[in-house]
Amino acid sequence: MPPRWFTGTDSDDGAPVNISRWAALPAAAAICLGAAACGSGGSGTHTASPPPRPSVLAEQVRTALQQAKSVHIDGTVRQRGRNIALSLSMTRSGGVSGQITLNGASVGVLSTGGSTYIRMNSGFIKYLKLPQTVCTLVCGKYLKANATQSRSLLGYLSMDRLFGSMTRKTPSFHYGSTQTINGQAAWVLHSSNGGTAYVAANGTHYPLRFVAPNRGQLNFTQWNSVKIPAAPPASKVVDLSQLHH
Repeated sequence: MPPRWFTGTDSDDGAPVNISRWAALPAAAAICLGAAACGSGGSGTHTASPPPRPSVLAEQVRTALQQAKSVHIDGTVRQRGRNIALSLSMTRSGGVSGQITLNGASVGVLSTGGSTYIRMNSGFIKYLKLPQTVCTLVCGKYLKANATQSRSLLGYLSMDRLFGSMTRKTPSFHYGSTQTINGQAAWVLHSSNGGTAYVAANGTHYPLRFVAPNRGQLNFTQWNSVKIPAAPPASKVVDLSQLHH
């Protein structure tokens, strides 16, 4: 378990908050991901071949997600009236690297080699309303968690958890227009709950963008090409077990 000082107070509403709960906030993205291929779209149009039947495309997307080895996710999701910005790379094997920002407070996360590292800074310490003495100990360094702590801290930050609902059931959607998303032709899919997905029209039919009303937008790039950095040097690492009191 993390040390007691690892718990602070949410600066917005006084609710308890800790790094474990805070780092798991991207679970809100699963609400969008399970929606259908969960609105705003990309600009411009692009000529593409006619899409297959919805049931055929759903199976192709499911297969693509099941076989994908890595992806980069960025965007903003909304939870409890707050915007949570994400910029995260993930691998199927459990690697995670990137940044989460909430109300201007950012924290870096890195999961590699069976350990998770959280890069602390003064803004995040202030957001958690922790004593400044904590910053003296950890700001500019990485807190290291073992495998068990890693699952607690970043349990929701995995490809299996985020894409799980789409690989288990067939979403209900109908086709809209064809648009260009980050230079790629995409079929626009509208779900029954009002969400919109943009799926690559050429090559492997990976999702390129999900938009959910009042929930936010997530973009997906670098399919199968993500590289997770190596663990930080020992001089920059503080083991959580050393901070219990």
